[in-house]
Amino acid sequence: MDMLGNAGTITANAAGLITVKSVKAPLYIFDVPADLQEVVPLRLAAPNVLPENGLLKAELTVSNPFASPLRGTLSAAEIPGASIALAKTSVNLAPGASETIAVELRAESLKRRPYLLGAALKDPAGKLVSSAQTIFQSLGIVQMVPRLKAPIVLDGDDSEWGNIQGTVCDDPDSVVHGKPNYAEVWVPQWLNRDDLSITIKTAWRKSDGIYFLLKVRDDTLMPAPDDQIGLAFRYDCLEFFFDSRKYSEQGTTISPGADQAVVVPQIGETAAACKLWYAKRDLSHLNLECVGRKTADGYLIEGKVTPNEKSAFKVRAGSQFRMDFLVDDTDSLDPKWMRKAAMALHGKFSNYNNSDIWGRYELSLETK
Repeated sequence: MDMLGNAGTITANAAGLITVKSVKAPLYIFDVPADLQEVVPLRLAAPNVLPENGLLKAELTVSNPFASPLRGTLSAAEIPGASIALAKTSVNLAPGASETIAVELRAESLKRRPYLLGAALKDPAGKLVSSAQTIFQSLGIVQMVPRLKAPIVLDGDDSEWGNIQGTVCDDPDSVVHGKPNYAEVWVPQWLNRDDLSITIKTAWRKSDGIYFLLKVRDDTLMPAPDDQIGLAFRYDCLEFFFDSRKYSEQGTTISPGADQAVVVPQIGETAAACKLWYAKRDLSHLNLECVGRKTADGYLIEGKVTPNEKSAFKVRAGSQFRMDFLVDDTDSLDPKWMRKAAMALHGKFSNYNNSDIWGRYELSLETK
């Protein structure tokens, strides 16, 4: 019966299948048989948590409940930061038959959050027959930081970083403040990758320090003036987080050794030292040096991190730490609309509360 009270009937086909077309208007169904069951050609089963080694093994069960052979092609939905492989992609099942297909997901740069793993079956004509989904929790893979052979100079020259792979954040999933709100388009918010997107590269040198290169696409540059450094987070800036505490303490509530520093970008075309503001300067366990300059589509910041005498962290292969990059963006100096958006490599807008959501890193023996 439709919403106007018009009655109708739904008839099963020769194979006993009932198809109901989805429409916007409500449709009420009465006299449903007790033995009515959903037809599920695909079922996807996977662990609830991504294993520490970054390899998640799932099983995709394909069943043919139809009276005729089931033929088609299987595919997995893409997950940025992971590669997914199916043991086979073609299906040819007799009526009543089923088979289980191995699915492997290898995490490359997944964040600490839930992810949706999905698969679909399409018939030879490309029409969707069935889909299946399951959710797994990623704890965030350990990012391996390559070791540099040659010295690197903090001079804003990004050509030195050519052979280092970067991580890109340029979609709404990486936006932690000011996500697109299509119901209130007049409210300042993240618009697109030209409005705000980031690329981060990291490396280290033995007996020296950890280096990073941050490139920001930002079509309106508004860093904090000199008299507003303490409020730099309301303007265009980098909020840098680094947890150099003992391994057993990393990922816990903020305490000395879990540092936050705000880096004010330079907007001149010649690289110059960036102004810094520390959340707790006297308790800081790191020394941070940054230079920056304007680029054709935004700005870049090149930085170096070294532990000071308070830190338990050592710059040597195998050392693990937590780190995150959160970039704030404003396009207006109206106090009501400042800090319209923020994008994070790993964590959330509440990064300052707990380092558990910061990225996990390890200094690798791999050299570049």
